[in-house]
Amino acid sequence: MYKLESNLTNEILTITFFGAIDSSNAEEVDRLLREQIKENKNVTFDFENVNYISSAGLRIILKFAKGLENFEVINVSNDVYDIFDMTGFTQIIKVKKALRVISIEGKELIGEGYMGRVYRLNDETIIKVFYRNSTIDDIKREISLAKKAFILGIPTAIPFDLVKVKEGGYGSVFELLKSSCFNKLFQNHPENEDQYVKMYINLLKEMMKIKVNDADKGLIPSKRDEAVQFVKGLRGEDIFNEDVLDK
Repeated sequence: MYKLESNLTNEILTITFFGAIDSSNAEEVDRLLREQIKENKNVTFDFENVNYISSAGLRIILKFAKGLENFEVINVSNDVYDIFDMTGFTQIIKVKKALRVISIEGKELIGEGYMGRVYRLNDETIIKVFYRNSTIDDIKREISLAKKAFILGIPTAIPFDLVKVKEGGYGSVFELLKSSCFNKLFQNHPENEDQYVKMYINLLKEMMKIKVNDADKGLIPSKRDEAVQFVKGLRGEDIFNEDVLDK
């Protein structure tokens, strides 16, 4: 007996398939789908556990896709995607390949920030593993901003892949040649503090010199208002005097 699982979230019905879909089970799959979909118009087929689909299975997919307002097939393996592509289905319906899976077990933690932790994968690449409350859209937005920043001339690591993390969650892989992180430099060589502070200030100066023309101003959101509010919040914290805060 063929197995299907369904989950309704935010008015989107996600149906997860298990195993091959071919002429031997096509009729049963068709019946199960009719029972699951019913009146739902926003449907996603999850193919993470599908290892093969025949022409009989493709006809069923197309049949249901035509009657839905929003439809996509996600987590498709390379082999199954090739079948969709060769038959022209990728031109008719939305088909998304499964994300590459990367393990961070034993990898060096080199940084931690507001949205996630950064691990070194090898001498040339790092991975930023996002916290569980980050959505795929959040991650794609950050990857897009990093690419736009690089194009504008801001010195930043270059993101090139959105991946699934074996230990849980999602991450983005960046190119970052082997180097020491700023905090590690301070920890390992405190005697060079003045030199590192100068390096940091020079980097900020280089970033501040970058001019953004009117056509590109919409590429990267302004952080000015957010920064001003942050400084205002420091008042009364006994960290800086009023003259510094005013400046």
